[in-house]
Amino acid sequence: MERRQFLKFFSVSPIGAVPTSDTRADEPVVNAAAFGAIGNGEHDDTIALQNAIDYAVANGKSCFIPPGTFKITRTLSIGNETSSSLFQAFKLFGAGKALDRRGGIGGTVIQLDGTGHTAIIRMEKNVWRRSEISDIGFECLNPSGATYGVLFSSTEFSGHALRRVSVYQANIAFGILRGTGVNGEFTNFNNCTASHVNKFFYTNAGQAYVQYFEHCTCQLNAGGTYFHLDLESGGGGINVIDFNATGERINDRPSNTSLLINNNSSSCLNFFGGRIEHLTQLYEHLGDTTSLHVTAIFAGLQLTVDRLASSTKPFIHINNAPDIISINSCTIQGTSGAEVINIQTRDSWAYVLVKGCFFDALSTTPIIISNFNDMFNQVHFEDCKSTVPVPGRDRPTSRPVPLEKHLHNEIGAIGRRKSFSENGWIQSGQPQNLLVKPQFTNANGRALTADVPWKHYGSSNLMNAYDWNYIGPHPQSSSPWAKLIELAPKSGVYQNIIATDLSSDKVSYSLNGIPFHLVTYQAMITRLAGNVNLIFSLSNSLTNEIYDEIDFTDNSGSEDFVRLVTLVATVARQVSSSYVRLKIENISSNWATVDFSWQLASSNYNPAFLASDLRPTTLTNKWAISAENARFWHRLSLPYKSDTFGSESTRPLDDLQSDIYLSKTTERVTVQANGRWWPMPRMCTAQAEPAAGRWAHGDLIFNSGPIVGEYLGWVQVTPGNITAEQHWMRKSHFDAGTRVYHVDRVYECIRNGISSDTTGPTETSERVADGSCIWKYIGTLAAVACADVWKPKLYAAGETMHKDENVYECVNSGMSFYGPSGTDDSGADGAVIWKYIGPLAIFKRFGLISP
Repeated sequence: MERRQFLKFFSVSPIGAVPTSDTRADEPVVNAAAFGAIGNGEHDDTIALQNAIDYAVANGKSCFIPPGTFKITRTLSIGNETSSSLFQAFKLFGAGKALDRRGGIGGTVIQLDGTGHTAIIRMEKNVWRRSEISDIGFECLNPSGATYGVLFSSTEFSGHALRRVSVYQANIAFGILRGTGVNGEFTNFNNCTASHVNKFFYTNAGQAYVQYFEHCTCQLNAGGTYFHLDLESGGGGINVIDFNATGERINDRPSNTSLLINNNSSSCLNFFGGRIEHLTQLYEHLGDTTSLHVTAIFAGLQLTVDRLASSTKPFIHINNAPDIISINSCTIQGTSGAEVINIQTRDSWAYVLVKGCFFDALSTTPIIISNFNDMFNQVHFEDCKSTVPVPGRDRPTSRPVPLEKHLHNEIGAIGRRKSFSENGWIQSGQPQNLLVKPQFTNANGRALTADVPWKHYGSSNLMNAYDWNYIGPHPQSSSPWAKLIELAPKSGVYQNIIATDLSSDKVSYSLNGIPFHLVTYQAMITRLAGNVNLIFSLSNSLTNEIYDEIDFTDNSGSEDFVRLVTLVATVARQVSSSYVRLKIENISSNWATVDFSWQLASSNYNPAFLASDLRPTTLTNKWAISAENARFWHRLSLPYKSDTFGSESTRPLDDLQSDIYLSKTTERVTVQANGRWWPMPRMCTAQAEPAAGRWAHGDLIFNSGPIVGEYLGWVQVTPGNITAEQHWMRKSHFDAGTRVYHVDRVYECIRNGISSDTTGPTETSERVADGSCIWKYIGTLAAVACADVWKPKLYAAGETMHKDENVYECVNSGMSFYGPSGTDDSGADGAVIWKYIGPLAIFKRFGLISP
């Protein structure tokens, strides 16, 4: 088409019901103006626009709508519902979209008048493949005057596209509905915009797989949803790239908006990049009739949330759905500083991974809420950070702190009990039991005294106790920790948990500079009989202040009924020496029979536990093989403790019914034999002498392929037993519990603070001052295996080598001329900067295999 003809075509032509002479049969594009469309915002252009579209469809042409505001009074249709004649590659395009009536100068706007319409424009079932609408704004003159802005009314199509299309005041901006076809997939929404809508995208077409949204924006009404997949039998799927949106807030109240509501999609749901403001809920999936896991990814998003603690919408809500959710590299920020992020699962097998995210301006760290049937759920926080709120201020201002791998909201909530669960077959942190003699006594029979450190109080100093294999009464469990006890009326037993001295500097965590101790008690009771009241409590051994308690009333049941006990004591560091006291008390006038499967106390942030339930809980399987029981057995299977018992005592560990434990001090398994505890060497197999890794003195590596004339293995002979990967640094913040190495010594931080600007800790005592930090000497640093000897060459950052029986890591690449020396924090060598990481591990062969 010549330039003169092109300009003539795109000019407004006289009114007419059929194309004028300006539209030639050989021209590929139809101008709607040639059919009488005026576009002045007042004239009803419905018939003219529909005639232009029908003519273009019938003649295999595209349809152009020139600049202007075209008023219509009913839905425009592309194609029809009844024709069996399919067509493809149709294009309806304008001169540019307009978001609303106040903008879009020079653009093309189609305005729908009235209410109760299905859509502003709809593509019918015979619009087959690769058709397109572009550069047009669609508006409702009345709020929600149409259910949809642009609607794909059936699913015969594939590969349609909307480019630079805007929708204003429709109830739903874009929709794809289930129809008679088996396609409906791969729609491309590019640079599309919606404003004042209740939903950005809706579909109930399960077979319509994977729609694609790129560089789209939305201004959503309060209470609205951006993406709603309302499916019956799986399918669906969306990819959303660079989505930017904001939710409406009325009178500064939360927007109550949701990013994604998923009803039974079994495909991938992916969000990459973009910023969403005033968001209340990220993801919801309630009920799943499919057997497939949903995989949802939220990556690189900047979210400004307005979810308050009183909101009924959880930030993530999964119910009866085995979803896999990944939230990666996102910033999640509160709007006012009073917001709360929670992850709520119910009766699910869900897996939620939050990785590399930053939580800012929230009232608390994220909360995980689940129920008993969520025993197989997993919620993980990895490499995340959060700002800690400062009381009395509108917004938190303190430094970011790392979140625990498994998080529950005990921090800052003194004595609060939360329901929490994680996967039953994955260990929650290191095993730990701070109780001495959790089975009360090794003896069996009547009128017994509990073993030390248990003490009796009340009306009787005696109890009856029976093991699981006792010939008479016995607990309904084969657990080695199981014990059936009978407590006299108005009597009880208690134990001071002396492994945690409440006056000690070694605390569980610090909040706003205040050190806190954390003790959690957990137990499973399989029988409670005798028409009794039994109280479990955690209190202060000196002041008797109660931190947490629960009162059980007899409700006799069979072995399929259990009671779960969870108590939490969050205690600020005390001035006077005292301990958390566990009390088990029968306050009734009858003998109480209590059947323990196990009980444990822990100081971990992240023990696997469930909330106490006053009612018996019915397990899916018999409790003895349930995942909940297995989780606790896993925790108890190998105690994980320091070599010293309590805060000051140096006597060996002699608790549990165990003659073995994993030393928290040396990370070695330690066993009892001949009246003393023996640390066992670490052992493994390998095909050759190790060339990497950290190895303790005495570690044994057995040859995995021994032959005659070779050796059985290697033993590491360089002194040093303690593993530590973090290097001490000057003027750096260290949290309590952090383990570092300095020169060849390992220290554990027992009081938060900033390290000094001098030489760092060097003493070998229980308390070593270093700036505002207090360190405890642990032992000598384990050696490092390294096969590469230093030589003058170009080194890259991260490379390791050894020189003079010391191992160094290159932290700044460059040419090395002289090599490092000594054990200082770092050493310059030309352009190279070296970091000392430990002595060289030297391995000696042993066990020559003779012919």
